[in-house]
Amino acid sequence: MKPYNVRTLRPCRSGGIIVEGHFGREFSMHELCSLLQGVAKCSEKLGVALFSHEGYNITIYRKGRVDVRGVASEEEAIEFINDIKLIVEAAIVETNVDELITALNDENSKVRQNAAETLGEEADWRVVEPLAHALADSDADVRLSAALALGMIGDASATASLTYALNNEQDETVRGALETALDMIKKNIMKKKMRLF
Repeated sequence: MKPYNVRTLRPCRSGGIIVEGHFGREFSMHELCSLLQGVAKCSEKLGVALFSHEGYNITIYRKGRVDVRGVASEEEAIEFINDIKLIVEAAIVETNVDELITALNDENSKVRQNAAETLGEEADWRVVEPLAHALADSDADVRLSAALALGMIGDASATASLTYALNNEQDETVRGALETALDMIKKNIMKKKMRLF
């Protein structure tokens, strides 16, 4: 799974491609329109904001979807979404971390999967242990989402749980997600070390 679940939609008429991504949470359209006042065409009623930034056309939807037009690759879109998140994150509706942690034990696997994905966006130490427990979920999609969420959080304390899960995982797709998560954590550790020098 890629950051923001990005995927290419189609070529863009003006060059490049159109990439769709998701912030994983809804926006308060009132807040978003206020933040982008004078910069974007924004409709609270329709739940959409349209604006340009650094030469790209962006559409943000109430449900957290973002479309970036004119980028050269999905990787470029991910970097760009990281940049615009800094601009619009004040309009993201805050999630209740405790409710999401509880949802990791829901009987519905889709609820557990969505909770794991959303928790991956949280920079809250409390989510690491519950996500580590979700690595043993009976549903492969939940295990995959928990692994990637731990990778996105980047906390070194998840390394042992991810390594244990990798050594015991039978599903190849989930194994790939576990390896990706471990790589993401290693990169995060390296970035922190480089900042010290």
